[in-house]
Amino acid sequence: MELHYKKNNLLQEQADVYVVTVFKDKINYQKILKEIDKKLNKKIISFLSSNQTAQGLGEITSFPVGTELKAKHLFILGLGDKKSFTVDKLRSQIANVCRKANALKLESIAFSLEETFDATGKKNDAIQAFSEGLFLGQYSFNKHKTENKKVDIKSISLHKLQKGNAQSIEKILERGRIFADATNLRKDLANEPANFMTPTKMSEVALKIAEENNLDCQIINKSAAEELGMGSYLSVAAGSNQEPKFIILKYTHKNATNKPIALVGKGITFDTGGISLKPSAGMEEMKGDMSGAATVLGVMQAIGAIKPKVNVIGIAPCTENMPGGKATKPGDVVYAMNGKSIEVLNTDAEGRLVLADALAFAVQEKCSAIIDIATLTGAMMISLGSVRTGVFANNDKLYEKLEKASKKANEPIWRLPLDEAYGKMIISNVADIQNIGGREAGSITAAKFLEHFVKKTPWIHMDIAGVMSVKQSKGELSKGMSGNPVRTLINLVCDY
Repeated sequence: MELHYKKNNLLQEQADVYVVTVFKDKINYQKILKEIDKKLNKKIISFLSSNQTAQGLGEITSFPVGTELKAKHLFILGLGDKKSFTVDKLRSQIANVCRKANALKLESIAFSLEETFDATGKKNDAIQAFSEGLFLGQYSFNKHKTENKKVDIKSISLHKLQKGNAQSIEKILERGRIFADATNLRKDLANEPANFMTPTKMSEVALKIAEENNLDCQIINKSAAEELGMGSYLSVAAGSNQEPKFIILKYTHKNATNKPIALVGKGITFDTGGISLKPSAGMEEMKGDMSGAATVLGVMQAIGAIKPKVNVIGIAPCTENMPGGKATKPGDVVYAMNGKSIEVLNTDAEGRLVLADALAFAVQEKCSAIIDIATLTGAMMISLGSVRTGVFANNDKLYEKLEKASKKANEPIWRLPLDEAYGKMIISNVADIQNIGGREAGSITAAKFLEHFVKKTPWIHMDIAGVMSVKQSKGELSKGMSGNPVRTLINLVCDY
C-alpha cells in the first residue's frame, strides 16, 4: 500500500472515500467538514446536529455522494469528547476506518486530519500513530485461504497540514509504517502453521532481515550448540526431527558507545509439552509459542530500518518441543552453558530451558542490559488475563524505561515481585535448581529460574502468554496473534 502526504486540499483528490472527523461539539465543526457540507447542500452538519451519537468515539457514518465530490463515499469518523482525545484513540480509530474500507472493497482513501492531530497535543506522535493505525488495521492472515481473499487498499493520502514541512511529515509517516511492518511481521510468523514455520524457516527469515537491513546474522546449529555447552536448550530439541536453530542478529551503530542491549525471545515453533504431553484441546495454539522469537525478529527489522544510535543484539533460540525416543524425560538432569545443573521435572516447562542458555549467551556477550520476551506461563494468563504483559525486573531504571516505552505504544505492562522467598521454591534435591516450583506463584518461580542465568546484568523478563493472541479484531489489533510487544521494544531501543 502506498501512503503519501499531499499539500493539496482534500476536495481536489480523486479517491474512493474521503475521511473527516468530528468531535462531540455541535458548534466547532472542522473547516474541511464545513467545506464538504457546503458542496452537499448543507446536509452533513444538519444530520450531525440532530444525531449526536454519530459524534461518539468510534462511530463511522458513511454517506454516499454524487458528482459534487471527487469521491464515491464520505466517512464521518466520530471521536467523542475532544478534551479526552488521545494519540492511542486516534491509532485505534484509524485502524477501524481501514477495516470498514476493506469490508466495502474500497481501494483508495483520502484523509484530512489537521485539527484532529492538534487535539492530541502531540502532533508528531499523532501523525505516527495515524500511520501505524493504517497498516495495523489492514492486517489479516489469509495466506492459506484459496478463495475469497480480501481486497487490499492500494493508496492512502493525508492532506494539507498547515504546520510542518512535507519532508518531515513524510518521515514521520514512514516511521509509523516501520513500526507497523515490524508488528505485522511478528503476527505473520506466529500465525503461520508449525509445519511451515519451523526453526529452519525462522533462521531463513532472520537471514533475510539481516541482508535487507545490513545486520550481522549468525545461526548456531546443533553441533555448534553442543560445543558451546548449551545442554539446557538442546534438551528441549532432543525429541524433535527438526534441526534446532539458535539465531543471533546484531545491529551496530558506528557512533554508538554502549555495550549492546540484548533482546532474547523464546522460539518454540511448536510445543506439545514433550513427554509431559499437553491436553489435545487447544494445542493448535502452540504454533504461537515462538512469539518471543518472532518479536525479536520484528524489532530487529525495525531497528535496522530506523538506525538508532545504539548497539543491539537479538537472540532467538528456536526449536520444537516434541515427544520421541530421544526426548528429555521428567527427572533428567541437564547442564546450561554457564555450568548450572537443572533437574527437569516437567518437560512442558521448556521455555525457561531454552532461555537459560540464551540468557547465559547474552551475559557472555557482555551486554549492558537484557530483555527477554516469552510466552512462558499459563499462570500469567490467570494473573493478568489478556490485558497486560507481566514484567519482572532486577533493575528499577531499566523497568522505568520499559514502562515509558509501553505507554507510548499503548501496550500495557505490570510489574510483579522477585522476592528471594520465591527462589527457594525451585531448589532441587539432585541439581542446582529444578525447572518448576509448586502450583503457587508459577509465573514468579519461572522468573526466578531465569534470574539464575543473568548474573548482575540489568534484566527484564516479559511474560507475554496472556497477550499472545487476540480473540476478535478491534482497533489496531487483529484476530489471531497480537504483535504485542513489538512497538514497545522499538520505542525502548530508540529512546534508550
